[in-house]
Amino acid sequence: MVDLVILTIYKGRCWCVAELSIFEEDKLTETVSINKFYEVDEGSIRIYDTIGGSGYGYSKGNLLRKVSLSGKDFKTVTI
Repeated sequence: MVDLVILTIYKGRCWCVAELSIFEEDKLTETVSINKFYEVDEGSIRIYDTIGGSGYGYSKGNLLRKVSLSGKDFKTVTI
């Protein structure tokens, strides 16, 4: 049984630009909707809050969540 993380990126969207699906022991355990601000490196995915608003512009806020990729298969899908 493999733990798997799939990052689905939606091209052309300005909001809800990605979705993170987390599988543990071959079962979907969580789906996380991601707005514009997230970062992926070889060890983790970091999801940030969005601050600002209409007229001001939006920017990266505080770290909301960090998902470790250690010991997991990781795939990216672009739609």
